[in-house]
Amino acid sequence: MSGTPSTILAGLVRRFGLLVVVTVLGAAAGGVYGVVRTPTYRAQAYVVLTAEPGEPFAAVNFAQAYGRIVTNGPVAEAAATALGSRDGLSAVTATTSPDAPVIEITATGTEAKRTADVANAVAKALADYATARKAETRVSASVLAPAVTPAAPSSPKPPLELAVGAAAGLLVGGLAALTGVGRARRRTVATAVATAVATAEQDSGHDIVTMAPARPRTVWASASVATALVPVPPPQAGAGPPPKALAWSAAPTEPAVAPPGARLERRAGGAGRRAAGGPSLERRAGGARRRAAGRTGPRRRHAAAAAGRTTEDRRPCRRHPQGVAVNPLSTVDNAVPGGRPVSAWSVEVRRDDAALAEIRPEWTDLFGRCATATPFQTHAWLTSWWRTYGRPGRLRLVLVRLDGRLVAAAALQRQRRWLCSVLTPVGGDLSDFGDVLVDDALAEPAARALADALAHVSGWQVLDLPETRPGSAAGTLLTGAWRGRHHLVTASLCLELPARGLDDLVADLPGHTRKTVRRRVNQIRKLGLDVRTVTAEEADRAVGDLLALHTRQWQGRQVNPEHVRAGFARHLRAATREMIRDGQAELFEYRLDGQLVASSLAVVGQDLVGGYLYGAEPSLRDRVDITTLLLSDTLPLAVRRGCATMSMLRGAEPYKLRWRPAESVNQRVLLVRGGSPRAWLYATAVRARRAAVLLAKRRLPGLRALRDRLRWRRASGPGR
Repeated sequence: MSGTPSTILAGLVRRFGLLVVVTVLGAAAGGVYGVVRTPTYRAQAYVVLTAEPGEPFAAVNFAQAYGRIVTNGPVAEAAATALGSRDGLSAVTATTSPDAPVIEITATGTEAKRTADVANAVAKALADYATARKAETRVSASVLAPAVTPAAPSSPKPPLELAVGAAAGLLVGGLAALTGVGRARRRTVATAVATAVATAEQDSGHDIVTMAPARPRTVWASASVATALVPVPPPQAGAGPPPKALAWSAAPTEPAVAPPGARLERRAGGAGRRAAGGPSLERRAGGARRRAAGRTGPRRRHAAAAAGRTTEDRRPCRRHPQGVAVNPLSTVDNAVPGGRPVSAWSVEVRRDDAALAEIRPEWTDLFGRCATATPFQTHAWLTSWWRTYGRPGRLRLVLVRLDGRLVAAAALQRQRRWLCSVLTPVGGDLSDFGDVLVDDALAEPAARALADALAHVSGWQVLDLPETRPGSAAGTLLTGAWRGRHHLVTASLCLELPARGLDDLVADLPGHTRKTVRRRVNQIRKLGLDVRTVTAEEADRAVGDLLALHTRQWQGRQVNPEHVRAGFARHLRAATREMIRDGQAELFEYRLDGQLVASSLAVVGQDLVGGYLYGAEPSLRDRVDITTLLLSDTLPLAVRRGCATMSMLRGAEPYKLRWRPAESVNQRVLLVRGGSPRAWLYATAVRARRAAVLLAKRRLPGLRALRDRLRWRRASGPGR
């Protein structure tokens, strides 16, 4: 930076003054909070459960169950009696582990001794309650480690509060700086481009067509091409509207639209192109300012003069009678020595709402050639979701073809999150898995082509796939081909069983569990349920019955709020009907004496069958075990379809653990554009939020119950 010290200081203050002030204020607020807050103490006691010989998993299962009743019911009453009052019991939490029969009981309070007494009283009450039921459960409990009086408060911690306040201030100040708060508004790129286009039209006498479809005088920007302005004749009478799909091609014989005989030149570094003899847009330092020019900058002129050539001597792009190729897929080898084309790679980006419906045959064919495809990438599921939840103009359907055949595809939507433009998968939170499709026979080159195509799609900073399976195409191939930064963040836990017959699966269970499950299987067989699969023509009626049963079984309890909305019913009806017709789903109905008592929807992917949704009459639970009933038909379905896995999908509920399932942790895939502070902030916030969630699960399990109650209240409002 040049200038006097005073001007340098003024520039620094103008650029970073607001950020520094807000950071200091945040640190001061954190420090004051740490000083004035009342000290709180934490004490932990541990209870261990012991099962009888031959029951290694019974203790773990009952630890999960007992952990849920620590803060209410007879355990809390017994602890209150021992303490003489209920003071401090409302702040007690219990934490369990999925692989250890230990329950951690944590008490929080403002008095150190009282806090330890509360933790010990609850631990003893729980141990007594579990031991009293040993004859029924074959599991006993005892206090493994009593709580000790804490020597120092657990909070506040002034240094930590100071650091948190400073970090919060830094984040707020950074966001304010990104949005331009405190700075004089500069001339935006859009304004500059609009002025450039107007000047170019006046100088050339032609209309200027930009590469953004259906939005005249809007620049289509990418990582390597700033803009492409092409002079074309005025539109003829009766001509149709411009196409809604934006396409480019890497094949010399399949160029994008350009005027016959036009000669386009690539600027140094690939910053821009122009029609020879016409106007162009040049990128200034940092890419922040551009100008309309029929001339070259001083540095470029001087370099050309030193080399003994003029700016018109720069090497032009390939001529073609029909036009020129725009944004070639440079990572895909398209020719042999000598320049003869071997194969034609092409990319199409569609944004119109009818795009998904129109590519059904191609999408279904590619789905069958992608081994990692899950049921939530089927055409029926995505199309139904988009018709129900999609918003016009937000679809980004990226299609990569080789010799006209679809070899890679991504169905995405553009959303605004945290001041950042994000691409997320079509299917949203209703899909347990999100992914892209890549042809197995062309995995690496197709993934590279898809990564390059995504990089050339404008208007986004981060691609966010919240739930991908381990080994997914996005988490392996796409991240490997992406040229920028990427992050893999742990997401939801799924429990999976091998696709085997029910009898074979039961035979591998521990002794007592095996006897219990066999008894439940015999109960189901003796009940004489009539089981049938639903046809595609019956799907609308059957899905309505399924949702009615699902609502009744959750009556008075916390249910997924979306499952009780009319939009979800429309989506599920349309998706199930088409998926059954395509062999990608089966809906089982269970009748007793002619009355429908249970219903279950299983979805089918390339290598897994997933139990997506079920409903049962509450009275049926008193007669049979619902999980055993559902698995008795879903497991054989996986075997018939040749799948390796039967997935219980997201969630680690205790009733699933008795089957000894394998744990499969989903991954959140983040692809970040280079040079975007907003993208960096978004990725950092996602990772920090995940770390906070994991910490809260371990230390504050009550927060999850509070979140579920709030969701249930929202679901009970308008829109149900």
